[in-house]
Amino acid sequence: MQGLQSIGENVGWRPISLTPDLTLNSLIALVVPTALLVTAADLTARQQGWLAVVVVGVAASSIVVEVAQVAGGPHSPFYLYAVSNVGTPSGLFANRNHQAVFLACILPLLTVISHPRFSGRHVLPITWSSLAFALITFTAVISTGSRTGMLIAIPLMLYTVSTGINYVFSDRKMRRTIKLATAIAPIVLGLTMLMLGRALSLDRLTGFDAASEQRFKALPTLLQMSKDLIVTGSGFGSFDQVFRMVEPDALLHATFFNHAHNDWLELVITGGIPALAVLIGFVTWTAMALIRRLWETPSFAATLGRAGGFIVLAIGASSLTDYPLRTPWLSGLLALATAWLAFDFDNRANVANAARSA
Repeated sequence: MQGLQSIGENVGWRPISLTPDLTLNSLIALVVPTALLVTAADLTARQQGWLAVVVVGVAASSIVVEVAQVAGGPHSPFYLYAVSNVGTPSGLFANRNHQAVFLACILPLLTVISHPRFSGRHVLPITWSSLAFALITFTAVISTGSRTGMLIAIPLMLYTVSTGINYVFSDRKMRRTIKLATAIAPIVLGLTMLMLGRALSLDRLTGFDAASEQRFKALPTLLQMSKDLIVTGSGFGSFDQVFRMVEPDALLHATFFNHAHNDWLELVITGGIPALAVLIGFVTWTAMALIRRLWETPSFAATLGRAGGFIVLAIGASSLTDYPLRTPWLSGLLALATAWLAFDFDNRANVANAARSA
């Protein structure tokens, strides 16, 4: 303020954000998830099922690109971005962690596609195909080398297979036997890949790479930033510029720290108390809505809602160590998952039919 006065500038109101242009850019980036949320809220239950098919189809395409990247090596032309995790498969993403989280998130959607109400008389072939694709997807997650992605994928894989088994086997004893075998299968798969030298994520669980060390060293600085900026935050989208102002010499590195690699913490740094209040409200609502879905009779709408809740949890968990919602596709997927968790599409269809009859 004194500096402005010394050069003859008026001292008046200033933007809350330290980078107004980047904050505006953050607002514009919300167009994609907002449009998907509004659109999904107006679709029927069956249309939601087809929307899940589209998401799974994109995941399949990303796995194909991942395989091509592995086959082509570090110089593969299938790395689609100039700045990318070259040398490790990242599929349609630039970041292997985002690829792993995305693939893990589509696992519960396979239970939606396989649901008898959606698959109809084709429930058996569709369910078996979904279970086979779940195994392929789980393998692709491990191949990315993402530790967070693997840890998220394991419970989602168990849920997907367990639910699918209920669709194709009516005998309870047979279900229990197959579910037990299924619980052991990921362990066997992981150990097999480890012995073949293909499970980079398992190797990284026992190690501590340079990137992890850099993030660990930055944590005290990030916590101090959140304390100093807690009232209003530095402004959405401003983290990179603000971090450079306070970055200690010990953290100077050949690469720059573009995000906090903890989106929960970065949200507090850039959004302050208002953002924290919204976050707490969303977390509370998600927990209550998912608990309600888990207690519901396993109808198609309940299965869709559970899948949405698990996706929200998966993205939230991955945000503790990364920034998946900075990508348009994963932010859009979160919007869809929120709609699936929030609305009971079966009841809405019944209300609409009753209104038309009247």
